[in-house]
Amino acid sequence: MDMTAALSQTDETSDRLAFLRLDDAARADLRSLKPFLEKHLPEVLAAFYEHLRNYPELGRMFGGSTGQDRARTAQLNHWLVIADGRFDKTYVDSVRRIGQTHARLGLEPRWYIGGYAFILSGIMERLTREMESGLFGRRSEKLSRYGTVLIRAAMLDMDFAISVYLERGRAEKAEALRHLVDAFRSTVGTIVESVGDAAGAMRDSASRMASNAEATSTSAETVDMAAADASRAVGSAAAATEEMSRAASEIAHQLERMKQLSSDAVGHVDAGRTAINELVGAAESIGKIVTLIRTIAEQTNLLALNATIEAARAGEAGRGFAVVANEVKTLAGQTQKATEEIGGQIDQVRSIISRVASTSDAVASAIAALDGTTTTIAAATEEQTAATREVASSTADAATATHKVSDIITGVGNAARETGVAARRVVDAASELDQESHHLRTEVDRFISSVG
Repeated sequence: MDMTAALSQTDETSDRLAFLRLDDAARADLRSLKPFLEKHLPEVLAAFYEHLRNYPELGRMFGGSTGQDRARTAQLNHWLVIADGRFDKTYVDSVRRIGQTHARLGLEPRWYIGGYAFILSGIMERLTREMESGLFGRRSEKLSRYGTVLIRAAMLDMDFAISVYLERGRAEKAEALRHLVDAFRSTVGTIVESVGDAAGAMRDSASRMASNAEATSTSAETVDMAAADASRAVGSAAAATEEMSRAASEIAHQLERMKQLSSDAVGHVDAGRTAINELVGAAESIGKIVTLIRTIAEQTNLLALNATIEAARAGEAGRGFAVVANEVKTLAGQTQKATEEIGGQIDQVRSIISRVASTSDAVASAIAALDGTTTTIAAATEEQTAATREVASSTADAATATHKVSDIITGVGNAARETGVAARRVVDAASELDQESHHLRTEVDRFISSVG
Protein backbone atom coordinates (compact mmCIF):
# COMPACT_ATOMS: atom_id res chain seq x y z
CA MET A 1 0.00 0.00 0.00
CA ASP A 2 1.49 3.42 -0.96
CA MET A 3 1.69 6.44 1.33
CA THR A 4 -1.39 8.16 -0.14
CA ALA A 5 -3.54 5.06 0.34
CA ALA A 6 -2.21 4.63 3.90
CA LEU A 7 -3.06 8.24 4.77
CA SER A 8 -6.49 7.88 3.23
CA GLN A 9 -7.11 4.70 5.21
CA THR A 10 -5.94 6.44 8.41
CA ASP A 11 -8.32 9.33 7.76
CA GLU A 12 -11.20 6.92 7.17
CA THR A 13 -10.42 5.06 10.42
CA SER A 14 -10.29 8.33 12.35
CA ASP A 15 -13.64 9.36 10.90
CA ARG A 16 -15.18 6.05 11.85
CA LEU A 17 -13.78 6.21 15.40
CA ALA A 18 -15.01 9.77 15.82
CA PHE A 19 -18.47 8.98 14.51
CA LEU A 20 -18.80 5.94 16.82
CA ARG A 21 -17.31 7.99 19.69
CA LEU A 22 -14.53 5.49 20.32
CA ASP A 23 -12.33 8.08 21.98
CA ASP A 24 -9.37 7.49 24.28
CA ALA A 25 -11.62 6.82 27.27
CA ALA A 26 -13.66 4.28 25.37
CA ARG A 27 -10.55 2.57 24.07
CA ALA A 28 -9.20 2.49 27.66
CA ASP A 29 -12.38 0.69 28.71
CA LEU A 30 -11.75 -1.82 25.88
CA ARG A 31 -8.27 -2.47 27.15
CA SER A 32 -9.76 -2.99 30.64
CA LEU A 33 -12.02 -5.68 29.15
CA LYS A 34 -9.17 -7.63 27.49
CA PRO A 35 -8.59 -9.96 30.51
CA PHE A 36 -12.31 -10.62 30.62
CA LEU A 37 -12.37 -11.41 26.91
CA GLU A 38 -9.33 -13.67 27.15
CA LYS A 39 -11.16 -15.59 29.86
CA HIS A 40 -14.69 -15.83 28.46
CA LEU A 41 -14.37 -15.43 24.67
CA PRO A 42 -13.12 -19.00 24.00
CA GLU A 43 -16.26 -20.32 25.67
CA VAL A 44 -18.48 -17.93 23.69
CA LEU A 45 -16.79 -18.92 20.39
CA ALA A 46 -17.12 -22.61 21.26
CA ALA A 47 -20.84 -22.09 21.82
CA PHE A 48 -21.06 -20.19 18.53
CA TYR A 49 -19.44 -22.94 16.45
CA GLU A 50 -21.57 -25.50 18.24
CA HIS A 51 -24.53 -23.42 17.13
CA LEU A 52 -23.24 -23.59 13.54
CA ARG A 53 -23.78 -27.37 13.57
CA ASN A 54 -27.47 -26.61 13.16
CA TYR A 55 -26.61 -25.06 9.76
CA PRO A 56 -24.65 -27.61 7.69
CA GLU A 57 -24.27 -25.24 4.76
CA LEU A 58 -22.33 -22.83 6.99
CA GLY A 59 -20.20 -25.67 8.39
CA ARG A 60 -19.27 -26.70 4.83
CA MET A 61 -18.11 -23.16 4.09
CA PHE A 62 -15.49 -23.43 6.84
CA GLY A 63 -14.22 -26.80 5.61
CA GLY A 64 -15.42 -29.01 8.45
CA SER A 65 -14.13 -29.14 12.05
CA THR A 66 -10.50 -28.39 11.13
CA GLY A 67 -11.48 -25.28 9.22
CA GLN A 68 -13.78 -24.22 12.03
CA ASP A 69 -10.94 -24.56 14.56
CA ARG A 70 -8.74 -22.30 12.45
CA ALA A 71 -11.57 -19.79 12.08
CA ARG A 72 -12.24 -19.85 15.84
CA THR A 73 -8.56 -19.18 16.63
CA ALA A 74 -8.47 -16.34 14.09
CA GLN A 75 -11.62 -14.81 15.56
CA LEU A 76 -10.25 -15.04 19.10
CA ASN A 77 -7.03 -13.31 18.07
CA HIS A 78 -8.99 -10.65 16.22
CA TRP A 79 -11.20 -9.88 19.22
CA LEU A 80 -8.10 -9.53 21.35
CA VAL A 81 -6.73 -7.06 18.76
CA ILE A 82 -10.02 -5.16 19.12
CA ALA A 83 -9.55 -5.22 22.90
CA ASP A 84 -6.14 -3.56 22.47
CA GLY A 85 -8.12 -0.46 21.44
CA ARG A 86 -5.41 0.81 19.10
CA PHE A 87 -7.41 0.45 15.85
CA ASP A 88 -4.17 0.91 13.92
CA LYS A 89 -2.94 -0.69 10.69
CA THR A 90 -2.63 -4.07 12.40
CA TYR A 91 -6.30 -3.93 13.32
CA VAL A 92 -7.40 -2.70 9.90
CA ASP A 93 -5.37 -5.42 8.14
CA SER A 94 -6.87 -8.04 10.44
CA VAL A 95 -10.46 -6.96 9.94
CA ARG A 96 -9.99 -6.65 6.17
CA ARG A 97 -8.38 -10.08 6.03
CA ILE A 98 -11.37 -11.59 7.86
CA GLY A 99 -13.81 -9.71 5.63
CA GLN A 100 -11.99 -10.88 2.48
CA THR A 101 -12.03 -14.47 3.75
CA HIS A 102 -15.76 -14.32 4.40
CA ALA A 103 -16.37 -12.70 1.02
CA ARG A 104 -14.22 -15.36 -0.70
CA LEU A 105 -16.18 -18.14 1.05
CA GLY A 106 -19.44 -16.54 -0.05
CA LEU A 107 -20.63 -15.95 3.49
CA GLU A 108 -23.54 -13.58 3.21
CA PRO A 109 -23.57 -10.48 5.49
CA ARG A 110 -26.70 -11.75 7.25
CA TRP A 111 -24.68 -14.70 8.65
CA TYR A 112 -21.81 -12.39 9.53
CA ILE A 113 -24.10 -9.97 11.39
CA GLY A 114 -25.91 -12.88 13.02
CA GLY A 115 -22.56 -14.26 14.21
CA TYR A 116 -21.65 -10.88 15.76
CA ALA A 117 -25.04 -10.79 17.46
CA PHE A 118 -24.44 -14.31 18.90
CA ILE A 119 -20.92 -13.51 20.11
CA LEU A 120 -21.81 -10.06 21.42
CA SER A 121 -24.82 -11.48 23.28
CA GLY A 122 -22.62 -14.19 24.82
CA ILE A 123 -20.10 -11.60 25.95
CA MET A 124 -22.82 -9.35 27.38
CA GLU A 125 -24.41 -12.25 29.28
CA ARG A 126 -21.10 -13.12 30.88
CA LEU A 127 -20.28 -9.48 31.51
CA THR A 128 -23.63 -9.03 33.26
CA ARG A 129 -22.97 -12.05 35.46
CA GLU A 130 -19.53 -10.68 36.33
CA MET A 131 -21.10 -7.37 37.22
CA GLU A 132 -23.68 -9.03 39.42
CA SER A 133 -20.88 -10.79 41.30
CA GLY A 134 -19.34 -7.41 42.02
CA LEU A 135 -16.14 -8.12 40.09
CA PHE A 136 -15.95 -4.64 38.51
CA GLY A 137 -17.57 -2.59 41.31
CA ARG A 138 -20.25 0.06 40.72
CA ARG A 139 -21.91 -2.45 38.49
CA SER A 140 -24.58 -0.37 36.77
CA GLU A 141 -22.28 2.39 35.52
CA LYS A 142 -19.53 0.06 34.36
CA LEU A 143 -21.97 -2.37 32.75
CA SER A 144 -23.36 0.51 30.75
CA ARG A 145 -19.90 1.79 29.76
CA TYR A 146 -18.47 -1.63 28.94
CA GLY A 147 -21.61 -2.72 27.10
CA THR A 148 -21.61 0.50 25.09
CA VAL A 149 -17.93 0.27 24.15
CA LEU A 150 -18.29 -3.40 23.16
CA ILE A 151 -21.28 -2.57 20.95
CA ARG A 152 -19.43 0.38 19.36
CA ALA A 153 -16.31 -1.73 18.79
CA ALA A 154 -18.43 -4.54 17.30
CA MET A 155 -20.20 -2.02 15.01
CA LEU A 156 -16.85 -0.62 13.92
CA ASP A 157 -15.64 -4.11 13.17
CA MET A 158 -18.79 -4.90 11.20
CA ASP A 159 -18.44 -1.58 9.39
CA PHE A 160 -14.93 -2.49 8.24
CA ALA A 161 -15.92 -6.06 7.40
CA ILE A 162 -19.02 -5.03 5.46
CA SER A 163 -16.94 -2.36 3.72
CA VAL A 164 -14.78 -5.21 2.45
CA TYR A 165 -17.93 -6.90 1.21
CA LEU A 166 -19.02 -3.69 -0.48
CA GLU A 167 -15.57 -3.09 -1.97
CA ARG A 168 -15.49 -6.63 -3.25
CA GLY A 169 -19.03 -6.20 -4.56
CA ARG A 170 -18.06 -2.96 -6.27
CA ALA A 171 -14.95 -4.59 -7.70
CA GLU A 172 -16.96 -7.59 -8.89
CA LYS A 173 -19.62 -5.26 -10.23
CA ALA A 174 -16.97 -3.18 -11.98
CA GLU A 175 -15.39 -6.35 -13.38
CA ALA A 176 -18.78 -7.70 -14.45
CA LEU A 177 -19.62 -4.31 -15.91
CA ARG A 178 -16.29 -4.26 -17.70
CA HIS A 179 -16.97 -7.70 -19.14
CA LEU A 180 -20.50 -6.59 -19.98
CA VAL A 181 -19.20 -3.45 -21.64
CA ASP A 182 -16.60 -5.45 -23.54
CA ALA A 183 -19.24 -7.98 -24.58
CA PHE A 184 -21.65 -5.17 -25.41
CA ARG A 185 -18.98 -3.34 -27.37
CA SER A 186 -18.02 -6.51 -29.19
CA THR A 187 -21.57 -7.68 -29.86
CA VAL A 188 -23.23 -4.36 -30.58
CA GLY A 189 -20.15 -3.08 -32.36
CA THR A 190 -20.18 -6.17 -34.55
CA ILE A 191 -23.90 -5.78 -35.11
CA VAL A 192 -23.55 -2.09 -35.92
CA GLU A 193 -20.64 -2.88 -38.21
CA SER A 194 -22.66 -5.65 -39.83
CA VAL A 195 -25.64 -3.33 -40.18
CA GLY A 196 -23.39 -0.70 -41.76
CA ASP A 197 -21.85 -3.27 -44.09
CA ALA A 198 -25.28 -4.70 -44.89
CA ALA A 199 -26.62 -1.21 -45.52
CA GLY A 200 -23.70 -0.50 -47.84
CA ALA A 201 -24.13 -3.83 -49.60
CA MET A 202 -27.88 -3.26 -49.83
CA ARG A 203 -27.30 0.22 -51.22
CA ASP A 204 -24.85 -1.12 -53.81
CA SER A 205 -27.17 -4.00 -54.73
CA ALA A 206 -30.14 -1.65 -54.94
CA SER A 207 -28.12 0.72 -57.12
CA ARG A 208 -27.23 -2.14 -59.43
CA MET A 209 -30.84 -3.27 -59.37
CA ALA A 210 -31.98 0.24 -60.28
CA SER A 211 -29.45 0.36 -63.13
CA ASN A 212 -30.52 -3.09 -64.32
CA ALA A 213 -34.18 -2.09 -64.06
CA GLU A 214 -33.51 1.04 -66.10
CA ALA A 215 -31.60 -1.00 -68.68
CA THR A 216 -34.41 -3.56 -68.71
CA SER A 217 -36.97 -0.81 -69.20
CA THR A 218 -34.95 0.64 -72.09
CA SER A 219 -34.51 -2.83 -73.61
CA ALA A 220 -38.22 -3.50 -73.13
CA GLU A 221 -39.05 -0.29 -75.00
CA THR A 222 -36.69 -1.32 -77.80
CA VAL A 223 -38.16 -4.82 -77.91
CA ASP A 224 -41.66 -3.33 -77.81
CA MET A 225 -40.88 -1.18 -80.85
CA ALA A 226 -39.32 -4.20 -82.58
CA ALA A 227 -42.36 -6.27 -81.66
CA ALA A 228 -44.62 -3.56 -83.11
CA ASP A 229 -42.55 -3.57 -86.33
CA ALA A 230 -42.68 -7.36 -86.35
CA SER A 231 -46.43 -7.24 -85.78
CA ARG A 232 -46.85 -4.88 -88.73
CA ALA A 233 -44.54 -7.06 -90.84
CA VAL A 234 -46.42 -10.18 -89.83
CA GLY A 235 -49.70 -8.41 -90.64
CA SER A 236 -48.37 -7.47 -94.07
CA ALA A 237 -47.09 -11.01 -94.55
CA ALA A 238 -50.48 -12.35 -93.54
CA ALA A 239 -52.20 -10.08 -96.08
CA ALA A 240 -49.68 -11.04 -98.77
CA THR A 241 -50.09 -14.70 -97.90
CA GLU A 242 -53.87 -14.37 -98.13
CA GLU A 243 -53.50 -12.67 -101.52
CA MET A 244 -51.10 -15.40 -102.64
CA SER A 245 -53.59 -18.01 -101.44
CA ARG A 246 -56.32 -16.40 -103.55
CA ALA A 247 -53.93 -16.19 -106.54
CA ALA A 248 -52.99 -19.84 -106.09
CA SER A 249 -56.67 -20.77 -105.96
CA GLU A 250 -57.26 -18.77 -109.16
CA ILE A 251 -54.28 -20.46 -110.84
CA ALA A 252 -55.63 -23.83 -109.79
CA HIS A 253 -59.00 -22.87 -111.27
CA GLN A 254 -57.35 -21.71 -114.52
CA LEU A 255 -55.25 -24.87 -114.67
CA GLU A 256 -58.37 -26.95 -114.20
CA ARG A 257 -60.01 -25.02 -117.04
CA MET A 258 -56.86 -25.42 -119.17
CA LYS A 259 -56.89 -29.12 -118.42
CA GLN A 260 -60.49 -29.27 -119.58
CA LEU A 261 -59.60 -27.31 -122.74
CA SER A 262 -56.66 -29.65 -123.32
CA SER A 263 -58.98 -32.59 -122.96
CA ASP A 264 -61.38 -30.96 -125.42
CA ALA A 265 -58.48 -30.21 -127.79
CA VAL A 266 -57.37 -33.84 -127.60
CA GLY A 267 -60.92 -34.81 -128.55
CA HIS A 268 -60.92 -32.36 -131.46
CA VAL A 269 -57.48 -33.57 -132.57
CA ASP A 270 -58.73 -37.15 -132.45
CA ALA A 271 -61.77 -36.12 -134.51
CA GLY A 272 -59.49 -34.26 -136.97
CA ARG A 273 -57.25 -37.29 -137.22
CA THR A 274 -60.32 -39.39 -138.05
CA ALA A 275 -61.39 -36.83 -140.67
CA ILE A 276 -57.87 -36.78 -142.10
CA ASN A 277 -57.88 -40.55 -142.27
CA GLU A 278 -61.21 -40.37 -144.07
CA LEU A 279 -59.81 -37.65 -146.35
CA VAL A 280 -56.81 -39.86 -147.07
CA GLY A 281 -59.20 -42.67 -147.93
CA ALA A 282 -61.23 -40.38 -150.17
CA ALA A 283 -58.05 -39.15 -151.86
CA GLU A 284 -57.03 -42.74 -152.43
CA SER A 285 -60.45 -43.42 -153.97
CA ILE A 286 -60.18 -40.32 -156.14
CA GLY A 287 -56.71 -41.42 -157.16
CA LYS A 288 -58.06 -44.77 -158.18
CA ILE A 289 -60.86 -43.10 -160.16
CA VAL A 290 -58.38 -40.73 -161.80
CA THR A 291 -56.18 -43.68 -162.64
CA LEU A 292 -59.22 -45.39 -164.15
CA ILE A 293 -60.09 -42.25 -166.09
CA ARG A 294 -56.49 -41.95 -167.22
CA THR A 295 -56.57 -45.57 -168.38
CA ILE A 296 -59.86 -44.95 -170.18
CA ALA A 297 -58.46 -41.76 -171.73
CA GLU A 298 -55.35 -43.61 -172.85
CA GLN A 299 -57.50 -46.37 -174.35
CA THR A 300 -59.83 -43.77 -175.88
CA ASN A 301 -56.86 -41.97 -177.33
CA LEU A 302 -55.57 -45.28 -178.67
CA LEU A 303 -59.00 -46.04 -180.16
CA ALA A 304 -59.14 -42.53 -181.62
CA LEU A 305 -55.72 -43.09 -183.14
CA ASN A 306 -56.88 -46.39 -184.60
CA ALA A 307 -60.07 -44.72 -185.83
CA THR A 308 -58.02 -41.98 -187.50
CA ILE A 309 -55.89 -44.59 -189.17
CA GLU A 310 -58.94 -46.49 -190.36
CA ALA A 311 -60.58 -43.26 -191.52
CA ALA A 312 -57.49 -42.44 -193.51
CA ARG A 313 -57.67 -45.85 -195.11
CA ALA A 314 -61.32 -45.29 -195.93
CA GLY A 315 -60.49 -42.15 -197.71
CA GLU A 316 -63.25 -39.75 -198.45
CA ALA A 317 -65.79 -42.04 -196.93
CA GLY A 318 -64.00 -42.04 -193.68
CA ARG A 319 -63.42 -38.30 -193.52
CA GLY A 320 -66.38 -37.64 -191.17
CA PHE A 321 -65.35 -40.49 -188.96
CA ALA A 322 -61.85 -39.08 -188.97
CA VAL A 323 -63.19 -35.74 -187.72
CA VAL A 324 -65.03 -37.50 -184.92
CA ALA A 325 -61.95 -39.58 -184.22
CA ASN A 326 -59.85 -36.42 -184.02
CA GLU A 327 -62.34 -34.86 -181.63
CA VAL A 328 -62.36 -37.96 -179.52
CA LYS A 329 -58.60 -37.99 -179.60
CA THR A 330 -58.55 -34.35 -178.57
CA LEU A 331 -61.00 -35.03 -175.75
CA ALA A 332 -59.02 -38.09 -174.74
CA GLY A 333 -55.87 -35.96 -174.66
CA GLN A 334 -57.60 -33.29 -172.67
CA THR A 335 -58.99 -35.93 -170.34
CA GLN A 336 -55.58 -37.45 -169.94
CA LYS A 337 -54.11 -34.02 -169.25
CA ALA A 338 -56.89 -33.26 -166.80
CA THR A 339 -56.36 -36.58 -165.05
CA GLU A 340 -52.66 -35.88 -164.83
CA GLU A 341 -53.41 -32.48 -163.29
CA ILE A 342 -55.95 -34.08 -160.97
CA GLY A 343 -53.37 -36.72 -160.06
CA GLY A 344 -50.88 -33.98 -159.33
CA GLN A 345 -53.44 -32.17 -157.20
CA ILE A 346 -54.30 -35.43 -155.46
CA ASP A 347 -50.60 -36.05 -154.77
CA GLN A 348 -50.35 -32.50 -153.43
CA VAL A 349 -53.44 -33.11 -151.30
CA ARG A 350 -51.91 -36.35 -150.08
CA SER A 351 -48.71 -34.50 -149.14
CA ILE A 352 -50.70 -31.80 -147.36
CA ILE A 353 -52.83 -34.42 -145.62
CA SER A 354 -49.65 -36.24 -144.58
CA ARG A 355 -48.20 -33.03 -143.20
CA VAL A 356 -51.48 -32.20 -141.50
CA ALA A 357 -51.56 -35.69 -140.02
CA SER A 358 -47.99 -35.30 -138.77
CA THR A 359 -48.83 -31.86 -137.41
CA SER A 360 -51.97 -33.28 -135.82
CA ASP A 361 -49.91 -36.01 -134.19
CA ALA A 362 -47.42 -33.42 -132.94
CA VAL A 363 -50.28 -31.28 -131.65
CA ALA A 364 -51.80 -34.34 -129.97
CA SER A 365 -48.41 -35.15 -128.37
CA ALA A 366 -47.98 -31.51 -127.32
CA ILE A 367 -51.49 -31.44 -125.89
CA ALA A 368 -50.82 -34.71 -124.09
CA ALA A 369 -47.56 -33.29 -122.73
CA LEU A 370 -49.38 -30.06 -121.87
CA ASP A 371 -52.07 -32.08 -120.16
CA GLY A 372 -49.42 -33.94 -118.14
CA THR A 373 -47.65 -30.71 -117.32
CA THR A 374 -50.95 -29.11 -116.42
CA THR A 375 -51.72 -32.05 -114.16
CA THR A 376 -48.28 -31.74 -112.52
CA ILE A 377 -48.69 -27.98 -112.18
CA ALA A 378 -52.19 -28.47 -110.79
CA ALA A 379 -50.87 -30.93 -108.20
CA ALA A 380 -48.00 -28.60 -107.32
CA THR A 381 -50.42 -25.67 -107.20
CA GLU A 382 -52.69 -27.65 -104.88
CA GLU A 383 -49.72 -28.41 -102.64
CA GLN A 384 -48.68 -24.75 -102.84
CA THR A 385 -52.25 -23.71 -102.02
CA ALA A 386 -52.30 -26.04 -99.00
CA ALA A 387 -48.87 -24.78 -97.95
CA THR A 388 -50.04 -21.20 -98.46
CA ARG A 389 -53.09 -21.86 -96.31
CA GLU A 390 -50.80 -23.38 -93.65
CA VAL A 391 -48.48 -20.38 -93.91
CA ALA A 392 -51.48 -18.08 -93.66
CA SER A 393 -52.67 -19.92 -90.55
CA SER A 394 -49.16 -19.85 -89.05
CA THR A 395 -48.81 -16.19 -89.96
CA ALA A 396 -52.10 -15.44 -88.22
CA ASP A 397 -50.89 -17.35 -85.17
CA ALA A 398 -47.61 -15.46 -85.36
CA ALA A 399 -49.52 -12.18 -85.52
CA THR A 400 -51.50 -13.17 -82.42
CA ALA A 401 -48.31 -14.29 -80.65
CA THR A 402 -46.60 -11.05 -81.65
CA HIS A 403 -49.44 -9.05 -80.12
CA LYS A 404 -49.13 -11.16 -76.96
CA VAL A 405 -45.35 -10.63 -76.92
CA SER A 406 -45.94 -6.91 -77.31
CA ASP A 407 -48.36 -6.97 -74.37
CA ILE A 408 -45.89 -9.01 -72.29
CA ILE A 409 -43.01 -6.68 -73.16
CA THR A 410 -45.20 -3.74 -72.19
CA GLY A 411 -45.83 -5.46 -68.85
CA VAL A 412 -42.09 -6.14 -68.47
CA GLY A 413 -41.35 -2.49 -69.14
CA ASN A 414 -43.90 -1.37 -66.58
CA ALA A 415 -42.55 -3.90 -64.05
CA ALA A 416 -38.99 -2.75 -64.75
CA ARG A 417 -39.96 0.87 -64.18
CA GLU A 418 -41.73 -0.07 -60.93
CA THR A 419 -38.65 -2.11 -59.94
CA GLY A 420 -36.47 0.91 -60.64
CA VAL A 421 -38.66 3.11 -58.44
CA ALA A 422 -38.59 0.47 -55.67
CA ALA A 423 -34.81 0.07 -56.05
CA ARG A 424 -34.28 3.81 -55.71
CA ARG A 425 -36.41 3.72 -52.57
CA VAL A 426 -34.23 0.87 -51.27
CA VAL A 427 -31.13 2.95 -52.05
CA ASP A 428 -32.57 5.85 -50.05
CA ALA A 429 -33.53 3.49 -47.20
CA ALA A 430 -30.07 1.88 -47.25
CA SER A 431 -28.41 5.29 -47.12
CA GLU A 432 -30.63 6.28 -44.21
CA LEU A 433 -29.87 2.95 -42.51
CA ASP A 434 -26.15 3.54 -43.02
CA GLN A 435 -26.47 6.98 -41.43
CA GLU A 436 -28.46 5.50 -38.55
CA SER A 437 -25.79 2.82 -38.06
CA HIS A 438 -23.12 5.54 -37.80
CA HIS A 439 -25.35 7.42 -35.36
CA LEU A 440 -25.91 4.20 -33.39
CA ARG A 441 -22.17 3.54 -33.29
CA THR A 442 -21.63 7.05 -31.92
CA GLU A 443 -24.35 6.54 -29.29
CA VAL A 444 -22.91 3.15 -28.33
CA ASP A 445 -19.45 4.67 -27.89
CA ARG A 446 -20.99 7.47 -25.81
CA PHE A 447 -22.92 4.93 -23.70
CA ILE A 448 -19.82 2.80 -23.14
CA SER A 449 -17.84 5.88 -22.17
CA SER A 450 -20.53 6.93 -19.70
CA VAL A 451 -20.74 3.43 -18.21
CA GLY A 452 -16.98 3.06 -17.98
